[in-house]
Order: sequence, then C-alpha cells, then structure tokens
Amino acid sequence: MKLFNESGLGSMQLISYAPMNYIFAVPNNPICNCYPALNNQKVCVATTDALHRFFTEELELECSVEETECIKNGDPVCKFKVALQPISAYQIMLDEQDKMILSGVRPPVDQNELIERVKALTVYKLLDNGKLSEIGNAYMQFAGNMKVQEKIFDPPWKKEEEIAAVASKHSTFGSAFGEMAQKIQDTPAEKAPPATSTAKEENPKLQEEAKKTDSFAELMAKMKKNQEA
Repeated sequence: MKLFNESGLGSMQLISYAPMNYIFAVPNNPICNCYPALNNQKVCVATTDALHRFFTEELELECSVEETECIKNGDPVCKFKVALQPISAYQIMLDEQDKMILSGVRPPVDQNELIERVKALTVYKLLDNGKLSEIGNAYMQFAGNMKVQEKIFDPPWKKEEEIAAVASKHSTFGSAFGEMAQKIQDTPAEKAPPATSTAKEENPKLQEEAKKTDSFAELMAKMKKNQEA
C-alpha cells in the first residue's frame, strides 16, 4: 500500500478479505479534505478509481469497487469493498495442475501439495467435498480451456520512480499535483466506477487550483474559500 500513500491517497490498509472480496480502509483519508463543503455523502471518487485501476489494469482482475463508508458521511474511516469477478479471478489464479484436479486427474505433485491445492479449490468453491461443485463445473465448461495471455508487468518500483521524477521537477505541491492528475487523465481505463455528480464537478476545479498553489494547506484554504463564496 506504499504506492497509494505516496500518491496522496492516504495510508490504505487491508482489513478484511474473503474469497473474491477485499475490504480496504483509509483512516484520516486526505481525499476527504478536498471537499470541505460536501457532507453527508461519500466523496472518495479518486480512491475508488485508483483501486479499480490497480486491480483491473495492473493485476488484470475484473472487479467492482464500492466505497461503503466515508468520513464525509459521518463514518470513522473510509472503507472500500473490492469484489472480484469470479471467472476473471479463476483465469489468473488457476494453473494447469489445478485444472487437472478439477478434471478428476491427479497432477504430478506430492501428497501434501495435492491436499493444499484441494483445500484452496474448496475455499474458492470450485470443489465441494472433493467433487466438482456447480461453480467448478460451470468454470470447466465455459472457461477452463480458455487461453490467458500473460501480461508483462513493470516492476512495482517503476511507479514509485515515476512519482519521484514528477516531484523532483516541481518546487510546489500544486504543480506536481497538476502533472500527476494529467497523467491519470491521459491513461485510458476500460471501466470506471460511477461517481456522484457533485464530486465530478469538483475535480476539474481542484486540479486548476492545484496548479497555482504552493502547498497542500494553501490548496485546502482556497477550496474552502471558494465553497463559502
């Protein structure tokens, strides 16, 4: 979660997970400070979009992302639920040996590994009491033989290097913020989660003010003044 923190999205924590579902929390979410005049609603569109992009573009896992709790809505922390699309997740997670087990063929692994693989397939509801479940049967019929083209991933430090490079070129928070915002806008996304109209309208104003601002505190003061005007 270091990259999210360095990107200005706060200290993100994985607080709960289950097969196909992950819950992230961001205490003292700095994104909420960007909307001083908005209350009684969830406003963390940037965080929702960042999580969606991370799972779909970096991990190639189709998912939906929903902000379930928000400080601006009266909750103690901001929470986000990531729900993976099962077939997409299975395509990434399962290897040929797992597919052999689902097909009823013993893979060339020792007994301990076989037991662990069966446990994992049971947790992900592909096996039920050692037999192919309804979900497992559907997967093997419709997706089990689909070829997955592996993506070449940039090392994780590449993103950190990009952030550091942007920061080093600018003497103010505002100008660095503006360049990173433009990079995000120029990056195509397959699907973006819906945003509330009020939060959408605030984003362009925020980016323009950031370009003319020397510090984060000054940016917040300007945004508050504009909201009161």
